[in-house]
Amino acid sequence: MKNWDYLILLIATLLVFGNTLSNGYNLDDYLVTNNNVKTNPNTTFNLASIFSASYLEDGEIKSGYRPATTATFYLEHQLFGESAKVSHTINLILYLGIVLLVYKLLTLIFKDTNPYILLFITLLFAIHPIHSEVVASIKNRGELLSVLFFLLSAISAFKWLEEKNLVYLFSTLVFVALSILSKKSTLPLIMLFPILLLFIKKPKFSKFFMTCLAFSIPIGLLAFNFQLFSGLVTFAVLIVFYWLAFYLPVICRKTTLIEFTRNEAIVFVLIILTALIGVYFHRWILLITAQLLLLLGFKKHFKVALSLNIVIALLGYLTFYKLEILIYILMLFSAAAMVDKQKIKFNPKFLLGLFPVLFLMAYHPEDYILILFHLSPIIIFSTIFVHLYIPLVISLIVIAVSFYFNVFGYFQLGIFLFAILAISKIKLVKLKKIYAATWLCIAFLSMGLKYVNQEKPFYFTSIDKLEDYQGQTLKEGRNLEFVENTLVAKHTMDERLATGLVVMGTYLKLMTFPNELSFYYGYSKIVTTNFKNYNVWFCMFSYLLLSYCAIYFFKKQPLISIGAICFISCILLFSNLPVLVAGMVGERLAFSASLGFCMMVGGIVNWIRPQFSYKKLRGLEILSVLLLLAFSARTFARNEQWESHIKLMSNDIHHLENSAQANYLLAVHLIKEAEQTVPLDIKKVNNSINYFNKAIEIYPNYYNFHIDLGKAYLVKQQLELAKQSFMNADELEPNALLGLFELAKVSFTLKEYEEVI
Repeated sequence: MKNWDYLILLIATLLVFGNTLSNGYNLDDYLVTNNNVKTNPNTTFNLASIFSASYLEDGEIKSGYRPATTATFYLEHQLFGESAKVSHTINLILYLGIVLLVYKLLTLIFKDTNPYILLFITLLFAIHPIHSEVVASIKNRGELLSVLFFLLSAISAFKWLEEKNLVYLFSTLVFVALSILSKKSTLPLIMLFPILLLFIKKPKFSKFFMTCLAFSIPIGLLAFNFQLFSGLVTFAVLIVFYWLAFYLPVICRKTTLIEFTRNEAIVFVLIILTALIGVYFHRWILLITAQLLLLLGFKKHFKVALSLNIVIALLGYLTFYKLEILIYILMLFSAAAMVDKQKIKFNPKFLLGLFPVLFLMAYHPEDYILILFHLSPIIIFSTIFVHLYIPLVISLIVIAVSFYFNVFGYFQLGIFLFAILAISKIKLVKLKKIYAATWLCIAFLSMGLKYVNQEKPFYFTSIDKLEDYQGQTLKEGRNLEFVENTLVAKHTMDERLATGLVVMGTYLKLMTFPNELSFYYGYSKIVTTNFKNYNVWFCMFSYLLLSYCAIYFFKKQPLISIGAICFISCILLFSNLPVLVAGMVGERLAFSASLGFCMMVGGIVNWIRPQFSYKKLRGLEILSVLLLLAFSARTFARNEQWESHIKLMSNDIHHLENSAQANYLLAVHLIKEAEQTVPLDIKKVNNSINYFNKAIEIYPNYYNFHIDLGKAYLVKQQLELAKQSFMNADELEPNALLGLFELAKVSFTLKEYEEVI
């Protein structure tokens, strides 16, 4: 039946996405293929220039590093010339390859799973409407190539573990490198895949270690664009992480992944989640909390826990302050003294735990309020001996009040985490040790108050901003404007976190109900928010539920568990928590995550009906067919909308009326198209002016809106209105050359020569 499955997948994909072949260039396609000097057939081929140039180059805009993707455009133009039809054909072929490889990989990983379930998962992935942008937009070939090469690397790794042929090991390394050089979207999947291999194949350490090298070496070299120091640190972190994954024992067997009890898994997830937040937000405070929990939770395996601490220390070294590294080391010694003894009794070494507290007091001698924050958790946690739930109730009250006044910080988070651990009654964490550790942990948490309330805003201003340790000139991202991402403006930690949760919720909604797909989001379709917004809590609950499912179904339904982990890890990368994203949400960015989502859906179907079969259509089978048909129809219709700029934008603007950038982009393309028609299409010019004004109404402080509105008025010879628009632009950015030049020209036409001078 398997060969028939491949044929079914091939036909279904061609039927749904075949209509993309008649589309032209759209949105940013021209930046990477249409008349692009790097890929122009008349340009002399220079491999070095491809590997040293940015992916997108348009005037002063130079960003992204995807030489493998750039090379495909070059080869395409060398062989076939510049043609939208050829470009779309190549995109479709790549997508067909991805769909077939997804099915192949699923049959390798889940070979004992119902084949109809695997077919359903692949069909759902193949026809999902959120993939329309990736396939129909030529510019997004990088996403296709990145996933394609990842799938090839995954299959090669499986073959290597089965057949012990070094060719497969080498091909794994090459395909991982090509995936990263195409686009870095698949990095979460690449990093997690060796762990999945460990769980599925249970290899010997030597083979597992060589597999990890095949994945880690390209990541170390390429994830930071050949920055040697950053790459070496990343490589070291990954190797230690994989070593820990192999040997970390709660219940340890020689060649198997550890088996968590449910409570132990919850502790571990809390630790990793806290550590990730610490990395993303560049805060040692959260990292310290996570690692103390780790040392307490896995006290019987202190060397393993200490190794994990070292991993986090290496991760943090690139961005964190050296003084906080010293404090972190002191914390390690203190925690070691606390968990070293099995019996709960006074240990003189515990006095070391007071040393960081005294150190912090000396570090902030002027801040008397630190004394209060050091004492308050002790007071709060002393109530634990009256009743287990009292600290939790107090922490929830504190959090509710903090959210109301919009001052949520590390202090509240730390108390809440320890309250949760206290009531969980986990055997490996003794209540008195939680109480004792609280003194030490909150000392560091309170230090975070200095940074929570700092005047300097906590935000990033570019996508994928990398520290430049080696003097590299390659830039991974570009600077963003407020209309593209509202988080470039001053905001607090909880606003960043709340907005990130809303973005993640938007992706989940698009996966589940893809009825309102958009070519752009941004301000004010999505804006900076806080925890007063009920939608934030709904999104947080949804992802907490997914995280719980990943733990609960780990043995019962691996499809659900692995799918949830893949989905969350990939979406987290584009949630605006680690880096800011143009438009805040991008359907193309959910491409790799969608595989995890489809696996989750298939796992749920398998859980409900293990005998699922299309040979005998019953309720669930009929429902799955209807879902596939509905998604196919939505995708087919969406592909047709990608035929041209105007068709796509005119369709989406009905539900993007509050997006300033969407209105602006539609206005720009309307005026361009109007000027190319003979005679001039006045209706399109008027529509363009209306959309420019709508964009300005939503966000009046963007320079380009006023400049381009003025140019639209010039097309209609409405000179006074044009001059006013240019003057509005000049007020926003006084003495900007473009605005002054346009003012001079229109003033000359109006014969206002004094103003011209």
